[in-house]
Amino acid sequence: MTTQQQFLDFLYEIEPSTSTVSACSSAHNTLRECLRTDETFSEYHEDTFLSGSYKRDTAIRPQKIGGVLQRPDVDIIVVTNHTEDDVPQTVLSSLEAALVDAGYKNIKVNRRSIAVTLATVDMDVVPIIENGDSYLIPDVELKKWLTTNPPAHTQWTIDVNCAAGGRFEP
Repeated sequence: MTTQQQFLDFLYEIEPSTSTVSACSSAHNTLRECLRTDETFSEYHEDTFLSGSYKRDTAIRPQKIGGVLQRPDVDIIVVTNHTEDDVPQTVLSSLEAALVDAGYKNIKVNRRSIAVTLATVDMDVVPIIENGDSYLIPDVELKKWLTTNPPAHTQWTIDVNCAAGGRFEP
């Protein structure tokens, strides 16, 4: 067996299965639509996009750690029309209320996001505001907005993957 074939076999063993990818896709699309159409939150909603390992195709197959199955993680970025004058806790609270309105039960407010746990997938829902070529993310502990740029990180991954002949992402 060649080294290349061994590598491909290894990738097959660690990459998410078709059913895992399908469950993630269904979960994030449903949640994104709920936010877009929520009676109250829709006035703040501008757009959503994916970020993180799921978006970059670098996620690995769920595995057991300490006897507990780790669900796949999908990061959903919610572009809002909030401003830096809006209190980060208030922004996260309005996002939480929209998720509760949509029927999500297992929700946890984190420092910069809302964690939504489903039977098949964990989702982190992150509200941001546009800030020129970057974005601002709320931080409830610091009580201020911080600069972030998920699309730039994704683009960096694409560029590195191209330079590596498509071998970086796997």
